[in-house]
Amino acid sequence: MGSIEKRGNSYRVTVSNGRDVNGKQILEKDTFTPAPGMTKRQIETTLNEFVVDFERAVKDGRNIRGERMTLEELSKLFLKDMAPCIVPPLVMAAAKQLKSQQKQTALEIGSQWIGLRGKDFDNNFVFTQWIAV
Repeated sequence: MGSIEKRGNSYRVTVSNGRDVNGKQILEKDTFTPAPGMTKRQIETTLNEFVVDFERAVKDGRNIRGERMTLEELSKLFLKDMAPCIVPPLVMAAAKQLKSQQKQTALEIGSQWIGLRGKDFDNNFVFTQWIAV
């Protein structure tokens, strides 16, 4: 069962979610705020249900960081996970080349890509975003 800590008018619930690759414990936290006018008994019952549901969500993998994630964090996570699947291998190779050499600009690589693929590439913004991975 997760731990419960009273914090003013609310309760902080902490549940262990295993350990990371370095052996550090991963703790998932959520806050329960009881509705005004609830009795102590109602708060205790509702809090216990909240803890059980939260712990079940953590163990089942349904508790994701997305509830408190910024757009920047989501974008980086998406690009890290999905870019190899979505972006053509040639573009990924160009991105790796850009990172290693840091001599060519994204537009130079973009023009090479356009020439090799034989297609017009109108949206340079999207291309440079993929290169920034």
